Amino acid sequence: MDTLDSLKGGESGVVREINSGRALRRRLLDMGIMPGVEIQVVRCISGKGPRQIALKGYYLALGYGECAKIAVDKVDTLGTLIGENK
Repeated sequence: MDTLDSLKGGESGVVREINSGRALRRRLLDMGIMPGVEIQVVRCISGKGPRQIALKGYYLALGYGECAKIAVDKVDTLGTLIGENK
């Protein structure tokens, strides 16, 4: 299992869990980021900069630290899970 901050532009993943405090967890859930949702990284800004992500037909920008707290399973371009947690 990877975290959202490890995905590059154009890569996708399915959210597995959110490892954060209650306030950030609630904020992410309110934005639609919850287990089972597929997220695509649209753009990464310079290493540890913010990421632009797409989910459920809209775009969000999340900071690197926020992305590091979202555990995901990578998905290939055909929508198939990659790795050990298929």
